[in-house]
Amino acid sequence: MTDQLLRNDSWRRFRRLLLWSGLAGLAAGVGADLWLINNGTPMSLHLALALGGGIFLSLLLAGALMGLIFLSSRIGHDEEAGEQEFEDR
Repeated sequence: MTDQLLRNDSWRRFRRLLLWSGLAGLAAGVGADLWLINNGTPMSLHLALALGGGIFLSLLLAGALMGLIFLSSRIGHDEEAGEQEFEDR
């Protein structure tokens, strides 16, 4: 029973990390667009969307990959993979 609770808690933490990295990415993307517009940089709508979207998706991907590393370690997949490697030899 405690193993299932640990897994549920780990997935909850992963979703929360993903949410925060998404919010940070959104803030950084919008902030970069606003900063460039306020500095007088001529930007089309397509450039602004590409810049903001690229920043948002980059930070979201970074957060997801980092969260999966923490999730894998916390749930125990790392130990299972290590044991299987030694059993195959």
